[in-house]
Amino acid sequence: MSSRAGTNLEAWSSRLLSETQTSKTAMKVDYETYADGEALLGWLNCMVSLSAGKTFTAGEFLCRLASKIQERLRLQRAEIAHLKMTIKGDGATRAVAVANLVRNDTTAETALQLPNLVSDAQLTINLRAEAARDVLGTAVR
Repeated sequence: MSSRAGTNLEAWSSRLLSETQTSKTAMKVDYETYADGEALLGWLNCMVSLSAGKTFTAGEFLCRLASKIQERLRLQRAEIAHLKMTIKGDGATRAVAVANLVRNDTTAETALQLPNLVSDAQLTINLRAEAARDVLGTAVR
């Protein structure tokens, strides 16, 4: 099943809606292993006010920024667990542009796009990577 490619969605949807579903126990999680993995990650969360001389497309900006951060972290041999960014344009709209990057060997993908160009906006960055916090801060700056 792939939501990206649209394959087998009907079969999956039918299965979810069928009355013959069987209840299964939740997957067992080794919380010690999970905690060990989380302990390896540096965390960086920040909000930045953006102001540009001319308007720009938020989704394109996010993908370029993600690529630059990814490049800088690769140079530090830092493995990205996830990089999630949103841009909210100034104004009355609640719409946001969203980009995600979840590994070093992929490119950022936009999940949502702003309908209009922006010049003033608020950028939120949520980064988890196998590196020290200061390495993440340097890569983002």
